[in-house]
Amino acid sequence: GRELDEEGNVVPMKPQVVSTLKVNINREKESRLKNILGKDAGGGSGGGESSFFDPTLKSNQRFERAKRKTFRFVEAGELVKKEQRMVKKMQERALGIDKEKEQPKKGKKEEKKEEKKKE
Repeated sequence: GRELDEEGNVVPMKPQVVSTLKVNINREKESRLKNILGKDAGGGSGGGESSFFDPTLKSNQRFERAKRKTFRFVEAGELVKKEQRMVKKMQERALGIDKEKEQPKKGKKEEKKEEKKKE
């Protein structure tokens, strides 16, 4: 099962290392990318920019994490009041009463009463 050369000698073969862990696979991909990008930057016209690169300066390319949501405290009885308002609103809807429509009508009636009193 071994490879032989023309003279019949055994050809030394390097065992191929196959990494199965995702971490190792990602490292290999990163190293390949670095090699490719390094060759492109050195040979291409983009090499001028890399000569002005100062590794001591900090870059602002860090992605800031969104602020975590904090607790929203509720005053005692606030939820009960909200529930009572919702129940009242649902009951009014069931009866067909709209407060918004009723209020302007009441305002007009009161104005008419005031006008009559003035006369």
